[in-house]
Amino acid sequence: MPTLSRKPSVAFGVEASISPVTRSVLSVLYAALTLYAAFSAPALIGEYGFSHPAWLLLGIWLGALALAIPIARHAPSRLGIALLGTLCVALRLDPLFHAWNALPGGDARLYPEIARHLLDGRGFYVYEPVIGMRMVAFYPPAYAMLLAGWGAIAGLSAASLFVLNLLFDAMAAWLIARLGKRLGRPGAGRAAAWSYLIWPSTLLAAPFAQKEALCIILVLGLVHVWFSAATSRQTTWKAVAAIGILTGLLALTQPGWATLSLLIGLVLVPQAGLRKILRAGIPAAGVTMLVMLPWWVRNAIQLHAFVPLTSAGGVSLWVGNNPGATGDWLPTPIDKWHAHELGYAHDTARLASQWIAANPLEFMRLTATKFVRALGVEHAGVVRMAALSPAPSGSLLATLLPLAVLPYVALLGATSAALGVLRQRLPPILPLLLLAGIAQCALFGVWFEFGERHRLFLLPLMLLACACVLFPQREQGKTA
Repeated sequence: MPTLSRKPSVAFGVEASISPVTRSVLSVLYAALTLYAAFSAPALIGEYGFSHPAWLLLGIWLGALALAIPIARHAPSRLGIALLGTLCVALRLDPLFHAWNALPGGDARLYPEIARHLLDGRGFYVYEPVIGMRMVAFYPPAYAMLLAGWGAIAGLSAASLFVLNLLFDAMAAWLIARLGKRLGRPGAGRAAAWSYLIWPSTLLAAPFAQKEALCIILVLGLVHVWFSAATSRQTTWKAVAAIGILTGLLALTQPGWATLSLLIGLVLVPQAGLRKILRAGIPAAGVTMLVMLPWWVRNAIQLHAFVPLTSAGGVSLWVGNNPGATGDWLPTPIDKWHAHELGYAHDTARLASQWIAANPLEFMRLTATKFVRALGVEHAGVVRMAALSPAPSGSLLATLLPLAVLPYVALLGATSAALGVLRQRLPPILPLLLLAGIAQCALFGVWFEFGERHRLFLLPLMLLACACVLFPQREQGKTA
């Protein structure tokens, strides 16, 4: 590991490290998102209804969340960790029960299908019967390959995916807690880690194949290794290799998030200096290309073309830009089906480009709407449950939706307060990381298919920011 500087001058707690204007803009943005979420909540709840057991479920969840207070004050013992782990598993059992003998839709169905093809020796591909196409580079490979490896050991049942997601979430929670410790806020780190483990979106995703759980681990890992590179006396090959490998794995898991690594490096420039960031970032880019090289070679052999990420870019552009676009997935025009994979991507991209050129004002309105809706709404977990076949009862969805919606409204408001009126309690590096995340969404994400899952990497940072405000610094002199 790189040797970390112990000089307080390198600490990521210097108040001047983020512009007051930037902090205020972020606070106002989150305040606006809070208002949007609050005004949208009744409509969302009205769509599914509100059952009386929702109050009981909310009460149970709030009781579990309140455990963050003793967790923040004292690190739990081994027995305490075991009891917390038991509670964490228990809170996930209801989604597992409903997904046990049901078939999920979308990516949650297709990723296990790709994994089974790999296990059967048929190669990396997915056949989409609605489109009528065998696609070999439409999905990124890393998560599907990991899923195949896990499936070879434990199978790909809902119970097996439940255990895998629990391991992913535990690793993410450990990284969140470690980040809090590096910022001199170990109590806040523990509280944020526990909050992440029981956050409604995390619980509702427990029995499904979904790559975002792995992606969050990679993003948090990148935060740590960039910190190490920025605070070390000298740039080491270990730091460079770690940044490059994690960036490459992120690109091979969720291509749309790959640019987040660059943005994390950029927000560290005020503390570390441009020269140090470049010394780490430029060679790390070379390592990233080495990590991705096998995927490029494989695609060149399969498709006789250079496919740097996936073949889904054109389709994703159309999904995000057409007369009926919402930001979420939509079926493509039927006359584009049954085409070659790259031709399919090219044709749908051309349709999107033509629509944008013909409707520039509507494109701008839609883009802004996608941004606000994706960052200001939290109900994708319930939508995923509703898409199960056979579908769960309406009463279950009416019970789950308030749990998904209401805590997220509160989190948005708390984040706004942490960035604004309570800013003195917040380590300035967290607003910088949130700035990097918002920039990722606004600069690279919002132009394509852009829904709730495309901003999930912000959740750990928001939880940590709020925890730092609630549980002030107890250990002086810590640096990242």
